[in-house]
Amino acid sequence: MENYKYLASTKQSGNLQAVNNFGEPFLSNLNLYHSINDNGADEDRFGPLKSFKNNLLQFLNNADGTNPPEILQSQFNINNDTLEILIKYKILKIN
Repeated sequence: MENYKYLASTKQSGNLQAVNNFGEPFLSNLNLYHSINDNGADEDRFGPLKSFKNNLLQFLNNADGTNPPEILQSQFNINNDTLEILIKYKILKIN
């Protein structure tokens, strides 16, 4: 499992794929991305905001249909609740 980055090289069923490949999704309306004026209030929900923000954006960037959810979640430390919200609001889909 240590070489998980290289396990999936083609699009397969069961893998995560971003619905819209152009631009950045508006995640603050889904409460997945902190607002500019949060005064640290979202720190309780997201943990260290900078690392969560970077992990979430890298997670979405790597959801290209070549990786299963489990590998992406473990690599970028994304929990199941966040994944369910992204699928529910059609930011991601499972092929």
